[in-house]
Amino acid sequence: MNKDELQQLSEEALKKVIENLGGSARSNQQEMTQAVAKSLAEKRNLVVQAGTGVGKSIGYLTPLLLRTALSEQVQIVATSSLALQRQITSRDAPAVAEAVEEVTGKAVNVQVLKGWSNYLCRLRLNQGDDALLWDDAYSGATGAEEVAALREWGLECESGDKDDVPFKVSPASWRQVSVSRRECIGRACPFLDECFPAAAKEKAFDADVIVTNHALLAVMVGGNPEIFPDFDAVVIDEAHDLASRVRTQGTAQLWPSQIRRLARVARSLSRSGAGELEDASHRLEAALDDCAEGLLVIRTEELSSAMMAVDDASRSLRSRIKGAKGATEEITVARVRAGLESIDEVMDAWSREPEQMILWIGKSRNDERYVNIAPLAVSPQLYSTLFSRHTTVLTSATLSVGGNFEQIKWASGIGRGECDYLDVGTPFDPGKQGILYVAAHLADPGRDWPDDQALAELLALVEASGGGMLGLFSSWRAAEAATEFLREKTELTVLFQRDDNVPALVEEFRLDRDSCLIGTMSLWQGVDVPGDSCRLVVLDRIPFPRPDDPIVAAQQRAAERAGRSSFHEVSLAPAALALAQGAGRLLRGMDDRGVVAILDSRIHTRRYGQYLRNSLLPYWTSTHSDTVKAALRRLA
Repeated sequence: MNKDELQQLSEEALKKVIENLGGSARSNQQEMTQAVAKSLAEKRNLVVQAGTGVGKSIGYLTPLLLRTALSEQVQIVATSSLALQRQITSRDAPAVAEAVEEVTGKAVNVQVLKGWSNYLCRLRLNQGDDALLWDDAYSGATGAEEVAALREWGLECESGDKDDVPFKVSPASWRQVSVSRRECIGRACPFLDECFPAAAKEKAFDADVIVTNHALLAVMVGGNPEIFPDFDAVVIDEAHDLASRVRTQGTAQLWPSQIRRLARVARSLSRSGAGELEDASHRLEAALDDCAEGLLVIRTEELSSAMMAVDDASRSLRSRIKGAKGATEEITVARVRAGLESIDEVMDAWSREPEQMILWIGKSRNDERYVNIAPLAVSPQLYSTLFSRHTTVLTSATLSVGGNFEQIKWASGIGRGECDYLDVGTPFDPGKQGILYVAAHLADPGRDWPDDQALAELLALVEASGGGMLGLFSSWRAAEAATEFLREKTELTVLFQRDDNVPALVEEFRLDRDSCLIGTMSLWQGVDVPGDSCRLVVLDRIPFPRPDDPIVAAQQRAAERAGRSSFHEVSLAPAALALAQGAGRLLRGMDDRGVVAILDSRIHTRRYGQYLRNSLLPYWTSTHSDTVKAALRRLA
């Protein structure tokens, strides 16, 4: 199908979607739909920024589902957040599929694909509890009660999907009733015909369009193409998160305690070689105790020798792990093999050129040191495995920073090849609907931020608005200080991120018009509260990455070695992106009004402030506190 035909059908189908949903046409959405149709028809990559209110998921799903209906080729949609994944599969995709069938006469099957360990394992449900072998964090009555409840739920549920569990479950408890793909014993399992993850995968592989997440896409990029069926094109939503998600997926860790647990389980199987692995874990622990926490620039001889000892012991044990007696032992053997393969991954990363990897020493709450290895750049891998092989559309409300697409172009790697770039804008009128207030009179944020002046400014803004405030803070300490201060000084309901799970808190915030919700970086994106329950968004400071973050430090060193500006590339551009995400929480509907208040005067006083402001919507901007408070009182 050529470009003109797909664009014409996309226009027709989009009209039907809007009619069926009872909405109204938006020129921004129409422009996006036409651009995605062109990209798919011409097999040319596209980066498209679509601001809040555009309805971007409908905008790209319409041509994508048409493409699969007419070509019978599988298409992929990947999101970062579970909330958007649910929105697509439960609301947007069914509406688009209905319109596409009206236009083409062909039904389109859309299914979700998640990782194997997101589902209950029936064999694990019927096993005895080996938690003490596998997870030192799993102990006490609470863990046992959660596992018992999961086993009971597993007898009644249809999906086995972790996201469908109607009660809170800790990661340690879920670990007892699930397995990774590596740990699954496959055809040897007596519950093969009732397998939850296998059934979910089968449904997804029979689909025309698969909706998945960035993490699973990163698994494919990491060298596992079989994770998906053969597919034509992929639309990656929330693409501003893509590079960091791929890096996270590619990060390998090695803990001495995990190696010892692995040896303990191997010994329970009466396998020789377990003692050698345990000895190697102690040797690694001793070497790590001599290493400082943080970025490891020089690999010490002791650490290198200890890593080689772990590798040798792992290989020796693997050669002795063979058959198993029955399905119960089979899954334990599979988990040991998976643990040994994880060691292999770390050693493979360790053996690569140091300039390609980021190596750092982490420290847990109980003071155990462990090894982390991550790729320095993920753009070459993304380009070679994805962008150069499949038509790719990257989209988000925040892809341009400082007024251009340079950050996403090079961070993701899509700029290595031919690609089109488009900003369709937003249907909102930010200059009339919102005010950007910069508290220019405040001192620069310091170590003890927020100081008394900043807290007083926060209180004045919240009192003027009568609540309805979303407070986005850069650290837990700052968020806690603001929460305690407002609870002490006002009668308002002040919700704190650590009080409950985020969806429950956001819903309470939405229902109570005059409440306040305060949290840290995970609230800076994904919170969607249209209406006047969110009429004031306060950002405590410019969200620069922490300079002591090992990944940030390694990226700064690499930029400086290449003669580039480490501040602009590694600190300023990511801060602009995060700032845009946070400020974007204000306007979520056509009738929304409010204020974005930034308590960091540097956005007004420093030269880079203009770059940051260019990354935001074009709000009416003011540094006059009294003017802004008067506007908030009118909204209260």
